Amino acid sequence: MNEFLIILALCVSLGIYQDKTKPKVIGLPTEQNDVVKLYELNKKYQCPSYCDVDHIHKVHPDSLSKEQLDMSFLIRNKKNNRKR
Repeated sequence: MNEFLIILALCVSLGIYQDKTKPKVIGLPTEQNDVVKLYELNKKYQCPSYCDVDHIHKVHPDSLSKEQLDMSFLIRNKKNNRKR
């Protein structure tokens, strides 16, 4: 019984750690409001403004205006959005 409780506590703590450390991905509607662009909030690295690569761009949270942050919505971790 003690082994089960230790394993359960370990699994719960690993799940909490993963939720706290996963990247935050937000969606911002474009001016046409029919397409959503995805951005990953990252304080250490940001994509340059001229980045044309087709991927989720990394932006610093401070670079978004209050209006953009009000319109944005949090999207789950990128790994959870992939089809299996």
